[in-house]
Amino acid sequence: MKNTFPVFILIGAISALYPTALRSNAVPVTPTLAFGDGYDDTACPALNPADVQEFTSHDTNRIVGNISKALARKTPYTDIMGGGTIAAGISSTVRSVVQERAVLNQSLVRPQFRPDKDMCGEVGEAAETGTTEYSYFLATNRGMGPLVCVKGMRDEFEGSYLAAEDALKKQIIQLVNSDNRATLTDRSGSKLVVRSGQTFSQMYTGDSAAIDTPFDTHNGLPDSPVNFELLDDLSTFLREGLLVEGFEGPQSEPLLKFIGSQEINRRLRNEVGIREDHRYLAAGSYQVGRDALLKYTWEGPYRGWAFGVDTQPLRFSELDDDGQPLFIEPEIARATSKGVGARINPAWARARYEIALAMGADSFARLTPASYTGEGSFRFPSQVSMGELIFQVIKDNCRNVWGDFGRHFYQISRAIKPMRPHAICAIAFKRAQSAYNLTPVVDFADYSSSDSL
Repeated sequence: MKNTFPVFILIGAISALYPTALRSNAVPVTPTLAFGDGYDDTACPALNPADVQEFTSHDTNRIVGNISKALARKTPYTDIMGGGTIAAGISSTVRSVVQERAVLNQSLVRPQFRPDKDMCGEVGEAAETGTTEYSYFLATNRGMGPLVCVKGMRDEFEGSYLAAEDALKKQIIQLVNSDNRATLTDRSGSKLVVRSGQTFSQMYTGDSAAIDTPFDTHNGLPDSPVNFELLDDLSTFLREGLLVEGFEGPQSEPLLKFIGSQEINRRLRNEVGIREDHRYLAAGSYQVGRDALLKYTWEGPYRGWAFGVDTQPLRFSELDDDGQPLFIEPEIARATSKGVGARINPAWARARYEIALAMGADSFARLTPASYTGEGSFRFPSQVSMGELIFQVIKDNCRNVWGDFGRHFYQISRAIKPMRPHAICAIAFKRAQSAYNLTPVVDFADYSSSDSL
């Protein structure tokens, strides 16, 4: 009897783990094996040696010098939005309250003032106030870099992986800018569709405190580019009609900002009045005028506007079933000598229509989550939320027993808080194909030894 007790314990443990295997009529279950490790292959499919990407360069034929780093696109959208953090432990959806202008119920044309001798017993008109609420929430975008193997890294040309990491970092910055651009466009409370032969009110859609205003394409698609006469009227309407405030700067008057492609910025710069103004601003020691001629972004000021260049604006050639633009992806993947690289999408390059943004201050804020590692015994590792690259080698008993494989991971978390969404006006306009107006010239006469210069 001394030897039976451990046996009963062993049988009980086995029956607890595999209760059906001990029944007389049970069908034996054969687990699916992966690499002979006894684990279910479907439960651990993440790491596959065939997925290792060969995107780096081997020094076989002799590579000389450093690897050139990837180029980064610069966009001014991050400069537009405010910042801050969103606290943990409040709710999954947060409400933002904006105080509206008070209604005094008094005439603003000719307020009525009565003689003091007639004011006994008069209490005056009752004023009314109100607020507008917007909701927003924390959202996350996750991604990862290519799978790499430590065995292959030893033989790569020095700097290959550092250059790849640098390229990933720059594309993550571009991803954040793309998110800002799309949010400002979609959630803006003002929209403008540029059409010839129509008044400003026929082209404009929106109102004070409006949000998520759609483009009004019932009167037709855009057929003209933006010009300064339209921007002047838009500036007047935003400042006077919607009380949009400008951005503070070295100038005496706060400026509104315009972000558009290089094409539309060039058309605006080529208007005669702008060239004259820039020549004047560049005279003497007026530094802003000199910067307007030399800087890449935030050129100006001119007529109360500062100008920024977006090298990859939103473009479209057709509308969806709701009459809203079907935006075209600006980049596509192309095979390169090693791995793949981003290339301009021809459909985007030849798109018919484009989006530019006119904006005032305090429109939206981009909030990041406060640090949170759990409560009590529920402890989590520190979270990344700003697109940081974290290289991880995740060991397991399925595919990565020896820790051969690793990859970069990134996570971007943000909440876009609406404050004055009507301060952003998304402008849909038609792109204009360049007309070079080239003039043919007469050829030089053929040279002869008897000719003299």
